[in-house]
Amino acid sequence: MKKIIISVIALAMFFACTEKKVEKKEVLDSVTKTISAEKGGVIETEDKEGKIEIPAGALEEDTQITMTRYKKDGFPEKDDLVSKVFEFGPAGLEFKK
Repeated sequence: MKKIIISVIALAMFFACTEKKVEKKEVLDSVTKTISAEKGGVIETEDKEGKIEIPAGALEEDTQITMTRYKKDGFPEKDDLVSKVFEFGPAGLEFKK
């Protein structure tokens, strides 16, 4: 009985210490642009593959917007993604319209 308990404890410790493989998200490019609160603006990648238009009055104040493009490798279920992945910042930014 003691051998079984020791074996179970040893297996539990092994699995608890096993490192999970985490793929690194690879940044393809990143663009930052100050968008006018009064006039709005557009931020896009150099190759025009990623683009967001922010209308006039959508921001409380002039804001630096960052658009980062990642390869889809490194994301869960990457085979189901149909495009590269984009992230926009700053985090928590709320638009007025």
